[in-house]
Amino acid sequence: DALLHGTVEGRPLTRDERVGALMILLLGGLNTTSGAITSIIRHVAETPGLDDRLLGSDWTRHELDEFLRYEAPVGSLSRTVTRDTVLGGKQIKAGETVVLHFASANRDERAFPRADELDLDRKTNPHLAFGLGVHRCIGSNLGRLQIDIGVRELLTRVRDIRLVEGTVLERESGNSLNWTSL
Repeated sequence: DALLHGTVEGRPLTRDERVGALMILLLGGLNTTSGAITSIIRHVAETPGLDDRLLGSDWTRHELDEFLRYEAPVGSLSRTVTRDTVLGGKQIKAGETVVLHFASANRDERAFPRADELDLDRKTNPHLAFGLGVHRCIGSNLGRLQIDIGVRELLTRVRDIRLVEGTVLERESGNSLNWTSL
């Protein structure tokens, strides 16, 4: 109903705005949460005892942030520059495209000591898996809830998850960093 009858600054949403919002809700919400769950379960399969840790604690406060930092389901976000500007000493002209690579930002040693390690005891974790500022994912809290429920329900029903010896896992190409199968 909000998409069909919603308004922005007093005007109805255009058809393109409604379709765009629907695409973000359907594709953004489904693909990213399933990708995060798959990534977490891959770590469970490779780390004996991790399933017990996730079931035995309020793991969404710290561990989930670390999983999201270490393997954000979205690899990058691009935007079109609206006015000439300078960023990091480089001139960028209006109309050009800039890309923020979450994976790179989330592995920045200045922000995350031992950034290339999955550290489930990391307490401070200003990761960018949900974006930042006005581009922060509007569904981030729902996504956290879906990931929590999905992982808990799976681990409650299936224990001792392991990869078959010799398994080679591949990632999707493109903006998503999800696994093609697990």
